[in-house]
Amino acid sequence: MGRTPSPAVPAAAALLFALWIAYLATLAWSTRRPVVLSRPQFLVAPLVVIADVPIPGEPPVVRRVVHAAPGVPRLAEGSPVDVVNLGPNTDGWTTPGRYILPLAPLPRPPGSTSYRVIEIPRSPGYPGGPARVYPATPQAEQSLSLLLAELHG
Repeated sequence: MGRTPSPAVPAAAALLFALWIAYLATLAWSTRRPVVLSRPQFLVAPLVVIADVPIPGEPPVVRRVVHAAPGVPRLAEGSPVDVVNLGPNTDGWTTPGRYILPLAPLPRPPGSTSYRVIEIPRSPGYPGGPARVYPATPQAEQSLSLLLAELHG
């Protein structure tokens, strides 16, 4: 009459199903909060730095200058920078840590330079947005490098 299937077949199918679900869970966990950079914001930013942002009220410390347009005052690595609109109300800022800061210098008396985080400018289909900073994850830094190479050559 009919053959009885081996018990190994359903067990193998269950094992493959469990491995597939584990793989999908790993993908979902590792890509749960990707950092998406605003292309228009970096297009108009004359200065882009990666900085350690401490608690509110303390100035960020520059770790790396990623892009500086001609004529923008140069910042030294390890130096504090005065950013007037950076704090808990800045979009993207969550806790002290390392962030990507798109900045613009403010007009000040000679010898003292302050900066502001650039707002996201208007673009077709988007009315513009608040000043935004980005966590400096390895993926975000890689995206930033590719974006700036495309925008500024």
